Amino acid sequence: MGGEIMSLNNFYKCANRVRYLMKFRDFSRLFGKLSGEAKETIEMCIEDMERMASGTKIIGDLSKVNKITNFLLDKVTREYISRYLHDFCEVCMLLFYNWNLSIENTSNELATKIRAVDRLVKAHYTLLDAINVLRDLIRRPYTPAAYELSRHYLDAIRNEIKSESQP
Repeated sequence: MGGEIMSLNNFYKCANRVRYLMKFRDFSRLFGKLSGEAKETIEMCIEDMERMASGTKIIGDLSKVNKITNFLLDKVTREYISRYLHDFCEVCMLLFYNWNLSIENTSNELATKIRAVDRLVKAHYTLLDAINVLRDLIRRPYTPAAYELSRHYLDAIRNEIKSESQP
């Protein structure tokens, strides 16, 4: 998430992706009683972005977006990050981040929370990837090249010492 506002084409891709992800049962499981409000908030952001694309200036409802962002921040901090939660947070935070940059009453506090959710989700999956790679390496008989070189060097020294000690 950089400091630039996404292009209109990328916005529509993002909006379509978040709408697609909201259709899954996982969305209702994720938000529970808050799922209706979450849907309304996301749709509000999409509509605001569409209006801003046509030149209208918008004073955004920061409290609604803050509520959903706080909820997701709590989820990714305390619970396991499923593949669905990862995908949803990635696209939803991109939408919220650009919405926050585009409205007239931009909030730095909200931007910080959005970036925190995004970073936690990405860090979680980066660590999982590293764990899987390390798990795979543990299963294999793997020794780094430096160890092989050291063994060869030690063997050469031993042979040299043996040859010197023999008359």
